[in-house]
Amino acid sequence: MALLLTAFAVSAKADGFKIVRLVDGMNRSDLPCPPCTPFYIFYTPVISGDRVAFLSRNGPPDGIWSGVVATKALTKLAGLDTPVPGASGNFSAFFGGTENPITIGGGTVAFFGADAVGVLGLFTVPVGGGPLKKIATLNTIAPDGTKFTDIRRASTNGSNVVFYARTPDHFTGIYEATIFGRNLHTVIDDGTLLDARRDDGTSIIDYFGNYGSPVIGKTSVNFYAGGVFDPSSGPNAIFQGQLGGYLDIADNATHLQGGTVAKHVRITAFSAAVGSNAVAFRADQDTGFIGIFKSRGLSYATAFVTTKSLVPGTARKFLTFYGF
Repeated sequence: MALLLTAFAVSAKADGFKIVRLVDGMNRSDLPCPPCTPFYIFYTPVISGDRVAFLSRNGPPDGIWSGVVATKALTKLAGLDTPVPGASGNFSAFFGGTENPITIGGGTVAFFGADAVGVLGLFTVPVGGGPLKKIATLNTIAPDGTKFTDIRRASTNGSNVVFYARTPDHFTGIYEATIFGRNLHTVIDDGTLLDARRDDGTSIIDYFGNYGSPVIGKTSVNFYAGGVFDPSSGPNAIFQGQLGGYLDIADNATHLQGGTVAKHVRITAFSAAVGSNAVAFRADQDTGFIGIFKSRGLSYATAFVTTKSLVPGTARKFLTFYGF
């Protein structure tokens, strides 16, 4: 049974969105026909403007594709018969999900794959098809002079790529390169400690040292910061890397619109748009109050939607929100 891949595109109608069937049981153009093989499984679709990128699966993930919402035209960007740039042989695997997601921004798709000998890497490709570029692999020399030992969590704005990685000397680090794999440099790693804000406005010096989940906006690099002393329940924050420093844009003392001022805020997901440096984030107070918010200065965040909001067309309130 074929599954449907649906992409949400903005409608001209006042009611907001319409569902477009981008792929609907059609046969895969990259496999012989006959015997014909339809698209059976789609994995982690992502959208930017009128373009959708997704992983195909005929068993394990076996290809990176893009589609145009308006025309439903599909393009295979990479597959198991594609040579790996700067590595050995063809791709042997592709990855998706939370830790090694496929991502899209501007005219670029970034994805994780393994070469013929199983070496994990991060790569980019134009959303309409074209040359693949290596950003980094586990054979790449990191800015600290050692090889990366882990690479995860990437984001692109169509010009640059940011990602989380580890080296023998640094357990957490955020790195950035151009979409062509040039100018690889460190945004921040655990060699730089950042101060945390207490609820009363005073600081805990050098509290933050765990960094991860980077997302890149129009020009800014944003990343999650967790405490080195109490990473599970202590202060946590989103920082924005700026020229000459780092700006705390949301943390555990940020008041959430609709929430209780005195309650601890826990940030668990966030996102940025390629056309803006604004950041949206998911947060809760461990009281059943959960929502998606936008920072309006460090001390206040306005709500897009919360567990106090009604589900459109019903009398029921939302129960929770997941990654977005």
